[in-house]
Order: sequence, then structure tokens, then C-alpha cells
Amino acid sequence: MVINPNTRVRIEYPVAGVDPVYQTPTVAWTLLGMAWAEMVDKLPARDEALLNAISLSSVRSRIRMRYRQDIDASMRFVIMRGQETVWSIIGGPAMIGNKEQIEFLCERKST
Repeated sequence: MVINPNTRVRIEYPVAGVDPVYQTPTVAWTLLGMAWAEMVDKLPARDEALLNAISLSSVRSRIRMRYRQDIDASMRFVIMRGQETVWSIIGGPAMIGNKEQIEFLCERKST
């Protein structure tokens, strides 16, 4: 199975910290690496929900790339197509073939 890498992605992982003024927990996103990936919208692609009286719309896509072992569901992808967009990993990684590729189900939310 051949993938068509049409999208440049930045892979980031969370690093916990503490705010120096208020001593509250913070999360900073740190670069793990860059990769080329194939991104395909999952159909139906638009889901809407009402959360705390804010209307949210979510878009889900599959992101497939060459196999690597260092990505897990706690991380996120930043899609670099024109304007950068942040996608949360909500499923995966799923190995395809004999460690040839991995696939993730990702979601982007917007108000």
C-alpha cells in the first residue's frame, strides 16, 4: 500500500510545568519532529456539539505516515497547509503492513 504524502506535519508532545507567578499547572508543547503525511477527511466530516453554551464544530481526518515508534495519543499534530491548524490525536496509532506505515484518527475543533 503506497501513501501519497501531501501534507507537512509538525509533531508535538506536552511538557507539564508550573506558572512562576500563580503556581498553577501549565502545559507547553515541544517539537518532537517533522514529517510528510497523507491526510484524508473522515466522512461524515462535520459533528457539532453544545458544550457550556458554546457551539463547537469538529472535523475528523485520518493521518497516515511512514512507520515510527515515537508517537502516541498524548501528542498532537500541527498541519502546515497555509494557515497552521492544531489536530488532537483521538485514535491510534494503528500499524499498517509490516511496520510500513502508521495511521491516526485526528480531530480539530472550532467554535
